[in-house]
Amino acid sequence: YSHPFIDNIFAYLTSGAPAVSEADKSIYESACIINMSHVENIGRDKTGHAVDGLFSCAIRAGMMPYMNMDYVIESAIKIYDGASVIFLIEPAQRFSEREIQALNEFMENGGTVVITGAYDSPKATIELVKQYGFEFDDLPIGRVSHSKNSEMAFWNACPLIYNGQPLGIDGADGVKCLMDVWGYGVMAEKEIGNGRLHIVGDSEFFKNKNLEGADTYRQGNVDFTDFILKQHLN
Repeated sequence: YSHPFIDNIFAYLTSGAPAVSEADKSIYESACIINMSHVENIGRDKTGHAVDGLFSCAIRAGMMPYMNMDYVIESAIKIYDGASVIFLIEPAQRFSEREIQALNEFMENGGTVVITGAYDSPKATIELVKQYGFEFDDLPIGRVSHSKNSEMAFWNACPLIYNGQPLGIDGADGVKCLMDVWGYGVMAEKEIGNGRLHIVGDSEFFKNKNLEGADTYRQGNVDFTDFILKQHLN
């Protein structure tokens, strides 16, 4: 399938243009970066593994979605000035120390970083979440449909571990459990400076097949994504 509006945005945002005109910026209250520089090129794929549903969520939330295909994180933050949220979808390429520092400064200054992954994710994802005290438990919860969990659907969920302990529904010191499945914490929020880090124990969560596509959508997942995006809008 194809959405002409979204396709035009893909073409523009992945063209390597270093900046956006002030007229384009004025349309949106804020912006988000969907980082693809550390993963395979899935962004332009029109299958369930693509992320154009995430683009649609951002646009509805009043945010300009930038797809970062080529720039290292510290450069992307400067180029896509005004971004308040960064999505890191199961990174497969390791982040450098400078990129980690840039992410930390981004959050300390009020931004949000969202990382998705699972126990079988690439080593780069595992190492990244460990920087913040998290691990993915190798207990596979798997797919959770709306019929089993009315609040949210998961494609391949797994529990989170924080500082060596399973994350329960009550969270942990400095960490909130945003969603649990059968008592296992699978989504977490950690405050870092003036911003926050979200860890999602499902590497497929923001992909079309689990968020929204041409013919289907998961209302709870769309609402959660909207919640993350609108935290930064006045």
